[in-house]
Amino acid sequence: MAIEKLKICKGCGKEYFPSPKHRNRSKFCSLECYKNTPKTEEFKKKLSIYHKGKPKIFNRKENRVYPDSRIEKECGECGKKIKVYQSKIKHYKNTFCSTKCRLAYLKRLVSGKNNYRWNGGFCKYNGSVWKKISKQIKERDKYICQSCFEKLKSEDLIVHHRIQKKKGGLDIPANLIALCKSCHMRIHNLYYSKENEKTEVILTNGW
Repeated sequence: MAIEKLKICKGCGKEYFPSPKHRNRSKFCSLECYKNTPKTEEFKKKLSIYHKGKPKIFNRKENRVYPDSRIEKECGECGKKIKVYQSKIKHYKNTFCSTKCRLAYLKRLVSGKNNYRWNGGFCKYNGSVWKKISKQIKERDKYICQSCFEKLKSEDLIVHHRIQKKKGGLDIPANLIALCKSCHMRIHNLYYSKENEKTEVILTNGW
């Protein structure tokens, strides 16, 4: 075991045994002595460079100050000038000033036709005409689901296209039926399953 040596405190001048962790670099007997002792100008400069001076990097071992290695570059979204390290420029094509700009760029890059899941967009048929048609179909079917034959409220029923609109289906009574939410989801899962590749799905009552 290493024998601990007595050290003299630079603040109060008393002898003390340093802790095993700080035996090599200990200079003060307590934190109060460190706070009360006046600091030299050189020591203050080193602290200001290490803590506050972000453009400069201070190396404790060699006691040298290195210049800032960052490069000025424009933000990929808003065009604001920012300082970026060279390692980031090598790995990433665009750099951003904030997370808000980064998310806005990604949203623009992946939304709409740029998305790999783009399939021509949605059919926007919801409107005054569609509301009248859906009401007529629900009244025709007497607010009963045409798959499970359960009577429900108007809010819980969905008007379903037997032949999908993207496959050429029309908004006519012969192509429309009232279904509950669970049956509607089940039928749409059958559309996209590998076993049923047909556009039409036959329900329990012969539709």
